[in-house]
Amino acid sequence: MGTLTGKTAVVTGSTSGIGLAYARAFAGAGANIVLNGMGAPADIEKERSGIETEFKVKAVHSPADMTKPAEIADMIALGEKTFGAVDVLVNNAGIQFVSPIEEFPPEKWEAIIAINLSSAFYGIRAAVPDGDALLPAETAAAIDALAAEAGRITDPHRAIDWLSTLPAVAELALGAGVGRVPAPGAGGA
Repeated sequence: MGTLTGKTAVVTGSTSGIGLAYARAFAGAGANIVLNGMGAPADIEKERSGIETEFKVKAVHSPADMTKPAEIADMIALGEKTFGAVDVLVNNAGIQFVSPIEEFPPEKWEAIIAINLSSAFYGIRAAVPDGDALLPAETAAAIDALAAEAGRITDPHRAIDWLSTLPAVAELALGAGVGRVPAPGAGGA
């Protein structure tokens, strides 16, 4: 099948768009999938069952609200309970509001920070193994690669919300790995 056979990927904001493409790519590599996001139940079920049929993996859907830490933890727990572990977490969920800063509504800013940044924190926090555990070297490398790419997105047509939160998520992911990655020659990478 693929290099991720037997692994589990949780992809937030994955009922459509880029998130769904991520979920399908992980399924294509053999990973079981936890989809997350909003949409018409029939449309979500069509995507979920389509992933199972096309890629011969298992897929479940979590309707977790990315503004609610307890629901985010429940989403990670669903992946662990259903598949035994969560091996990959893609913090893809995000919203955007385009406006000059002087006209940017504070309530929109708060929602953007909650979904684009805080949900990533709560997802990583729920998915990271026991506080004394070290992340496997391949996991740390994946976090580093994804975070570096996210931090490089500096499209001048993006609004201040994306330009503020994407680099913050990149640094959050990198920071989550600090102290958890074995030093070279110390039994790890």
